[in-house]
Amino acid sequence: MKTLASAADGRPDRQAEIFQVALNSFLRDGYAGTSMANISHDLGGSKSTLYHRYRSKKQLFLSVLKHEVDSFFGQIAQGEPCGGDFEPALRCFCSHFAQAGRDKEIQKLHRLVIGESSRFSEIPAYYRQCVDKVLNWLAATIENAVREGHLVAEDSRAAAELLFALNMQPLFLPFFPGDFEAESQTFCERHAALVWGVFRKVYLPACECGSRRRIGEASSTPNGGERTPSPAARPIL
Repeated sequence: MKTLASAADGRPDRQAEIFQVALNSFLRDGYAGTSMANISHDLGGSKSTLYHRYRSKKQLFLSVLKHEVDSFFGQIAQGEPCGGDFEPALRCFCSHFAQAGRDKEIQKLHRLVIGESSRFSEIPAYYRQCVDKVLNWLAATIENAVREGHLVAEDSRAAAELLFALNMQPLFLPFFPGDFEAESQTFCERHAALVWGVFRKVYLPACECGSRRRIGEASSTPNGGERTPSPAARPIL
């Protein structure tokens, strides 16, 4: 086993090892049930060497948590906001969230964030910053698509918040009674397709039938009168 003493050289792989061991401990035992001594033992070194890098368990905990939250949200908002090829990017966004609902480690991380938020005010504040980064990326992607005529949205930020909110459901499933494991893969695929379908109906500029009528715009009935927009076209936010 690589020892903690060897981690003092500051190399990235040693830092990653410390983070992984500490994360496993925090996810397994929670913040209160984890000690610097236990982490040091699992790393194969002394507690004093670990304290040389991190002044306290709190500092290590917040560092690990920030790293994991950054990693999670960074995977779903990669690269520059796109325009013409927005659909693959947004569909990938939906799929990533759906698959996250099946990932046991992400479920544990989500529980840890919620469980320790009341103990450390830094956690919800930082989590909100990461969410804002994702929302900014989504809003920029949607705005580019609107500018190029692919989507219709008066408020790109509101559209981004809708898409984000619709995708959050799988992360909360483990908090409810029931066993979702047996049908989790089917559920995730169906959920991602459903979310994308709802978003398309609200923000695409044309009907699937080929009509160029903008969604939400009143259309004429056969007798020349006006009819109201369909329920899917009405604002949700």
